[in-house]
Amino acid sequence: MVITINFEHTHNIAESFSYLRMDKRTEETFLKYFEDGMTPSAARIFHEISLIESIEDTKQLPILLADAQKNPRERQIKYLYDKWRHINYGDRDKKSVVSVLKKKQYDFLQNSATALVRENPLIITVVTPIMKRASECRFSQEVVFVDSSGRGNKIGAIPLAIVLQPRVKATKH
Repeated sequence: MVITINFEHTHNIAESFSYLRMDKRTEETFLKYFEDGMTPSAARIFHEISLIESIEDTKQLPILLADAQKNPRERQIKYLYDKWRHINYGDRDKKSVVSVLKKKQYDFLQNSATALVRENPLIITVVTPIMKRASECRFSQEVVFVDSSGRGNKIGAIPLAIVLQPRVKATKH
């Protein structure tokens, strides 16, 4: 009996890079993307483009793009985003929303905006600087259009304020 050993590897080396954990520097980069207002998908695309532009040896590009330490997978980015969102904005329940908005009221004032929160019943009102300027115009003192549809798709219209409240039954009006 003769045993022949073939030393050619048949597994995909690039795929093994995709199982690596995101390194700290990459994690900090993505947290900065989220702080700048990017969604997980926008951050992923932006980061991938940045990696492509930064590489000098294009032969190394497939390995770099497959390396989850430098170019994390979608699930890793989503997990990091959910963690960041929870830390910065809490859960998506009513109690967390109220708590976060109350903490951010000072930030709104620093940016010449106003956020008012009333808890029972829950009503949130936001007035931005451009809304304040619009309310000072003479024509806005004469006519006010109320859009209760929730669509807010009036092109060219500047709202005087944004009022948010949980879904209310028509019988309560």
